[in-house]
This record gives sequence, structure tokens and C-alpha cells, in this order.
Amino acid sequence: MNAATIAEQLSARLGVILAGRSTPYAPDTITPPAGYVFGPTSEYHQSYQNGLTRVRVSVTVAVAHQPLSVAWKALAGYISDTGDTSVKACLETGVYTAFDTIVVTRSVVGDVTIGGVTYKGAQFDLDITGSGA
Repeated sequence: MNAATIAEQLSARLGVILAGRSTPYAPDTITPPAGYVFGPTSEYHQSYQNGLTRVRVSVTVAVAHQPLSVAWKALAGYISDTGDTSVKACLETGVYTAFDTIVVTRSVVGDVTIGGVTYKGAQFDLDITGSGA
């Protein structure tokens, strides 16, 4: 599996719910809401004859910091299991060529700093598998 291709495909899919404001890397600046892909860490050769590689990737979504009530409403939609702005639903229903399976395993809400500016945000951990080399 190619790390750059994985990040590009995840970013493109995430852009569906973020009006295209997603990058396959941590950006220097954003206009919220925005997202980016971070990682991956890889575990090679998870099965006989190099048949499976597991990659763990993080995706971050950042929203405006103030007012907090507005930020929380936006984040609630992104961290939900279902809905039009659910990161889990968006990413897990995508069609990808860079890997075979994807599961969003966790989300953590907190502050996200991008280019020295603090936003409210959520980090999503992804477990991705695909054919090994």
C-alpha cells in the first residue's frame, strides 16, 4: 500500500463533508471547518506470504473555537456514528483503490492548533488493511 495514495484518497473522501477543505497532510493554515490526514504507522506482513498490511492513520477535523456552543454542535455532527456530517459514516462508506478495508475506531475531542491558531476539533483513528507487498 502506498502511504501518499492512502492519504490522498482519505482526504478526497473527507472533503465530501467539509466542502472540499481537506488535505492529505497537516496544513499551515485553514478556514474552518477543515480536515487533514496524519500518519500512517504500518504493521507489515500480518499474514502468511505477506498477504496483509495494517496501517493506522489519524484524521483531524477542526472547527471555529468560539462560540463554544456553535463549535460543539459542529463537532457533535462530525463525531456521530451516522448523519450527513459523520466522519465515521463518510469514511467507512467510501470506495477506495489504495486499500481494502477501513474502520474508524475512535474519536477524541479537544483543542487543535494549526499554524499557531487554536481551534476546537476531533481526531479520528482509522484502522486500514490491504494487500501487502
